[in-house]
Amino acid sequence: MPGATHNHAKKEAVNDANQVRDDLSKVREDLRQAGEHVLENGRELGERVMEHGREHYEHVKEQAQERLDHAREYAREKPLVVVAAAFGVGLLAGLILHRR
Repeated sequence: MPGATHNHAKKEAVNDANQVRDDLSKVREDLRQAGEHVLENGRELGERVMEHGREHYEHVKEQAQERLDHAREYAREKPLVVVAAAFGVGLLAGLILHRR
């Protein structure tokens, strides 16, 4: 009966190999689906980050424009103060740079 035992072992080996092949196929499909899921989540996150960045940029841009408008208005209302301040800053910068 050694031939029957050999045939039985061969069938078991074939069955095991088929099972391994099926398991690997399932793992491959699971990995493909996980990759698609990660890719989609990455896209969504990237879109949210970009939108947040655009909103923040617009907010900062508006604030900068408001401050610039305020500085221009102040310079129109008090030109001598602005000239004196600019002169003082220039004088101070000159003294600091001259000492080096």
